[in-house]
Amino acid sequence: EWAKAEQVLSRSLEQIKLKHGAKSELARQATLFLGQSLARQGRLAQAAPHLTESLEKLSPDQGQEKLEALVWLLEYKCM
Repeated sequence: EWAKAEQVLSRSLEQIKLKHGAKSELARQATLFLGQSLARQGRLAQAAPHLTESLEKLSPDQGQEKLEALVWLLEYKCM
């Protein structure tokens, strides 16, 4: 199911960026979710850029989302 989510998120992210801009909250969420779906498939090298990008855009009050992105990035760095 993560592979299906990846396909939908990838297409959605492109459309969101066109309609709402690359810096919009929707784009940030889609980027994070795309990174997570790739990571959950074990494709950490492909997930890392998306997770890093989403970390740069997360606000300080979005601690749980930051933590999840950091955990996946740490796993990637340890491999």
